[in-house]
Amino acid sequence: MKYKYFIPTIHLGPIKGTTIFQRLPLELISNTIIGESCIFEVNREIISNGKSIFTDKKIIEYSSSKWINLDGESLTWQNKKYDLCYLETTINIIEGAVTDQHLPGYYVFYTNPSFKSYLSCGSYKYGNPRVILQIAEFGQWLDGYPCININREIDTTYSVIIINPYNRVSNIEIECPSLNIYKTIKVKAKAIERIDFANIIDLDIWSGQVYVYGSQRAIIYFINHKISSFNNISTIEHPDPFRAEKTKQPRLQKYRNSIHGFLKDVRGSK
Repeated sequence: MKYKYFIPTIHLGPIKGTTIFQRLPLELISNTIIGESCIFEVNREIISNGKSIFTDKKIIEYSSSKWINLDGESLTWQNKKYDLCYLETTINIIEGAVTDQHLPGYYVFYTNPSFKSYLSCGSYKYGNPRVILQIAEFGQWLDGYPCININREIDTTYSVIIINPYNRVSNIEIECPSLNIYKTIKVKAKAIERIDFANIIDLDIWSGQVYVYGSQRAIIYFINHKISSFNNISTIEHPDPFRAEKTKQPRLQKYRNSIHGFLKDVRGSK
C-alpha cells in the first residue's frame, strides 16, 4: 500500500508555565519511505478551549536516502497563560509516498523551571484498530487504568485528562466500580476537561481501577500530581483499551495447539 499522509496524532499540550519539546522520529519515518526521496509538510496546531492558540507549518525533506531539510523536525513551545491545551500534528506528503499511514510512535518532553521534567506518548486522532473493534462490537469505546492512588497524607492524587479533538460535543462516563462512583462529563468540541479524583473520592487513602468510556472516543491521559499543586506532576500515563478478548478456546484450536506443543517438545529433545 502507498499512503500520502500520516494519521494525525494528539499529544497533551504543556500546562501553564511548562515548555513542550517535540522531535519527530525521522529514523523510523525513513523506514516507511518508498524509494529514495520524499517531501513532507508538517502542520502543528495547539488548541485550548476550542480556539487555536498556535500554528506552525514546515517542511522536512528526504533525498538520496538521507534527510536534507530538517526545518520541520522539532517544535519547542512554552505555555505562558493557558491552563490546558493539546497539540495536533498532521503530516501530509507533497512528493513521494510511505508504506504505513500510522506515524511511528515517539515521546514528547515537558520541562518546567520549578518542577521535574516528564514525558508522554501520543495517540492517533482516528484509525486506532482496537477502538474501531470496540465500537463495532459494543457500540462504545472503553479505556481503563489499573491503579489510581490517592494519599492525602503524602499529598498525592491522580487526575484524568479528557481531550475531545473532534468537531462535536462528547459525553464521557467515568466509573470507579469498587466505590460505586459514576460521573458524566460533557466535553465541548476541541476542548479539554480535567477531573481530580481527590475531589470525587472522599477517602484519605485509596487505590483502585477506573474506567472511562463513551459512544464517541476521546483522548485520555492519567496524571499523577500533588493534591496541593497540579503543576507538580510526577508522571503522565495513557490508559489501556478494554479488548474483550475471548476467554474460551474453540476445541479444534485447543487440539491444534496441543499437537503443536507436543511436536515442539519432541524436536527440542533431539
